[in-house]
Amino acid sequence: MEQHTKIIDLYGLPGCGKTTLQNSFISLCKDQSFSVGYLPDLTTYMRKHPISSFVKSFSISQFFLLFRFFCSVPLLRLSDWSIYWGFIKFLFIYKFSKTVQIKDFIIVDHGFCQSVGSLTYGNIEYLSENSRHLLYRLFTVIDIDIPIYCHISAELSLYRIRYRNRQSKSGRLDLINDDAKLMNALKIQAIMFDSIYSLTKTNLNSQFIEMNDEVESIAIQVLNSISCYSSINEVH
Repeated sequence: MEQHTKIIDLYGLPGCGKTTLQNSFISLCKDQSFSVGYLPDLTTYMRKHPISSFVKSFSISQFFLLFRFFCSVPLLRLSDWSIYWGFIKFLFIYKFSKTVQIKDFIIVDHGFCQSVGSLTYGNIEYLSENSRHLLYRLFTVIDIDIPIYCHISAELSLYRIRYRNRQSKSGRLDLINDDAKLMNALKIQAIMFDSIYSLTKTNLNSQFIEMNDEVESIAIQVLNSISCYSSINEVH
């Protein structure tokens, strides 16, 4: 059987359960004949082999599209360079992952779609048609196989940020102390994520998951929708 790499890109509001869902995927696959590639493994490899990784990942057309997309949305402050770098980093990693012979899946937690959402941060309430067109072309060029929108309400996200011990509290939204400002930022990000989902649902096999259900059953549902995992229920 020919080896291949696929990308599952999880995105959604803080506290929606992206990391938990990722861990469930890994748990379900570990006893199977499937291997899971981790982004940290790829980034470590890229640091050890920077030239070959760059050559395999670089595409002038991709970066031209990326530049045009940046120019089509409200500009961020220079202090927000990390957002731009997030785009560039994931662009490299995603393209590089397609050249690595890891069978079946690379599970992505905070991926390219999440970086798009980070552009909002209270700045963008909708994508212009030009931005949507450029973003769709980027999705196509990057070759994301399955974008998964892990959906929760802004109210539940706020609760989880404030009152639950989330595994990661390094996000920009976690740093907002005022609840009213945080809720506004979460609602704007939700609008952006809704827009991304509407952009990808028809042609990119995008999936919408309400994260109110039991996580393992969600993971099984997703894996069952992929033909090479059709036997997953026989094991669980």
